[in-house]
Amino acid sequence: MAHINVIVRGKGAIKQTLGNDPVTCELADGATVADLITQLGLTRSEVGVISVDGVYCYENNVLSDGAQIVFISPIAGG
Repeated sequence: MAHINVIVRGKGAIKQTLGNDPVTCELADGATVADLITQLGLTRSEVGVISVDGVYCYENNVLSDGAQIVFISPIAGG
């Protein structure tokens, strides 16, 4: 099975969760953002905004080799 490598950056609390920033992840070809979130040990509720190669997207977006992903934590206020 073929694999792809993607680069992940986190903003807000996700940056602290990832530790290293950026992180390079290897995924199976055809993997989605949801697969990446799971592999990183995150939950969907921890990810507010998803950007792939500078374009906002959803967790069902299929990733390509070399993609640059940014996860931004949700913001709460009162």
